[in-house]
Amino acid sequence: MSLGKLLNSSSEWNNKEEVLKTIYWIKQIYAILCGLVFGITPILGFIGFASFGVSVALISYSVAYTIMRVSQNVIDSSSTVITEGMFPALTLFILTWTCTYSYLHA
Repeated sequence: MSLGKLLNSSSEWNNKEEVLKTIYWIKQIYAILCGLVFGITPILGFIGFASFGVSVALISYSVAYTIMRVSQNVIDSSSTVITEGMFPALTLFILTWTCTYSYLHA
């Protein structure tokens, strides 16, 4: 599995689909965690959206180029890494954030 390969520091990432699939799932897991944290600590409005957007972009870029050490030959551009799975992650974040906040604070 790609997420297991992420924990092995000697792994090579030469397959574009595998890299993007791993980034996709990292974003989904991160979206759930952020939704829970933002819902428990009552963060509201634009601050929540902006914080999630910036942090998920930074994390996906960092994971791809620092932890996975993906070369530019494998991925066309850094925007591909940042935008891969962004909208499903945003949707999952909003759902988790809203449900957690409503359950705890409404």
